[in-house]
Amino acid sequence: MSYDLFKKQLREKSFSPVYRFFGEEVYLKRFYLNSMRETLVAEGFEAFDLLILTRDSLSINDAMDFSLSPPVMGESKLLIFNDTGIFSVGGGKNEEKSAPKKDLWQDLFADVPPYLHMVFCEDKIDKRSAAAKAYLKIGVEVSFDLREKSELCTWIVNLSNKHGKDIKKEDAAYLIECAGRSMTELETEINKLVGFTGVRKSITRDDIDELIVRELQTKRYMWSDALVAGDASLALTALYELRVMGFEAHQILFDAISSFLSITKACFLADDGESYANIIARLKMPREFFAKKCIADAKKCGRERAVRALKLLRRADFNIKNGVFEPWIALEILCAEV
Repeated sequence: MSYDLFKKQLREKSFSPVYRFFGEEVYLKRFYLNSMRETLVAEGFEAFDLLILTRDSLSINDAMDFSLSPPVMGESKLLIFNDTGIFSVGGGKNEEKSAPKKDLWQDLFADVPPYLHMVFCEDKIDKRSAAAKAYLKIGVEVSFDLREKSELCTWIVNLSNKHGKDIKKEDAAYLIECAGRSMTELETEINKLVGFTGVRKSITRDDIDELIVRELQTKRYMWSDALVAGDASLALTALYELRVMGFEAHQILFDAISSFLSITKACFLADDGESYANIIARLKMPREFFAKKCIADAKKCGRERAVRALKLLRRADFNIKNGVFEPWIALEILCAEV
């Protein structure tokens, strides 16, 4: 099922019995899960008509008991599985080991009561697992992907208006370029801008530059910094954070290649005996601060490792463009190699 079709179901309050929510856009998953909750579960009766199971609290017996009892108030109950790992082989880590799980899952999905709705917020699914096999016979898939820039621009304008602020669409587009496409991150930045602008009615590009760009530039280059340090663990952590923020893999890789081109150039210039001032001038960076940082990185890295890192970055770029690896997999491999 498409995201738009699910939105139509929500508007009409006509839901399928079982869903799986997955995808990178965490904001939308949370928003629409809360919308389902508000629609299906009577306020004040969450203790009776809502059950949320997590990886630590997963119990097929609890799920069965909840599903078989009718709602206390209203016409619906909602059962949510939140990142339980239930669709992996063996299920969640705390699930009862002695239970005949295959039969229980078949029972849970075979005859879903008309009052029950189940939502599995699970990004990963292994079709060999008993739970997945039973779910796939009836479940509906809803993918929450990162939204397109045009849609995000409209959303930013509307969200700003709700806070009593105006923002031009071109400035909203600039905010996306700076902060990435994660709606969670964008909401955080908009809230910062609302506070920063105070009683002023408009949010401008200058506000974005002054409050956000400097901080985000640091975050965008934190992966390159981890590669310079040769710290695979730190590089993987930085890569994960950038992905959650909604940055594109090719954008992160482009930034790293640009950084290492400058670092490598600084290494060669230093080895040729150029003065510190001449190296800064010949790097031709927009700000002297970045040139000084590049020279410091060159000293940490050294010429040999900088050249090797640049070769690995270009190989990752080749592998992505030629479909050898998925973009994020290619970058994860690179973290281990550098």
